[in-house]
Amino acid sequence: MHRFHDCFAAFKFFVGGYLLVFERDNSNEENEVGHRLVCCLGLFLLTCATNALACSVDPSAQRRPEDLFSDAATVVVAHLTKVEEIDAPNENNRMGVIQGTFRPIEVIKGKLPAGNKVKSPAFGPGNCSIPLLAGMDYVFYLDGKLNYVTWVTGSELLDELDSPSARQVLEKLHKLKK
Repeated sequence: MHRFHDCFAAFKFFVGGYLLVFERDNSNEENEVGHRLVCCLGLFLLTCATNALACSVDPSAQRRPEDLFSDAATVVVAHLTKVEEIDAPNENNRMGVIQGTFRPIEVIKGKLPAGNKVKSPAFGPGNCSIPLLAGMDYVFYLDGKLNYVTWVTGSELLDELDSPSARQVLEKLHKLKK
């Protein structure tokens, strides 16, 4: 997180200095070169900031659905009814913690967590989280302890339940259940 703030501060400093020089010098050639330089530096710093927050899981090393299913204590198809930011002082998450309350549609495996609640890091760039949106349907793969949901655990937002893509996900889960 500090790296993100350092990159952002450097970008603001550089752009601020560039704007002062730009105001004093009206030579079109120099301004065009300076403008290109600022754009390149801005893209570099943006890349730097994104990498600072990146999810530490290699997307190419995604696990097979069978492994995700067998590792989960609970797999539930659920409709999210409430979302709120919570204080989680013992959990080292600088972006905040979101808690979602859900109504189970179908329990595929295991037991529901207390109060039908799941947690996730606040949705942000590269932090492995999935957006928790009240009124939407999900498949949650839960560990039975902290019950954090991320794309890494296999949890996902579903299209409407009668959509072809959601039906395909549910069919896979039913096959794994057997």
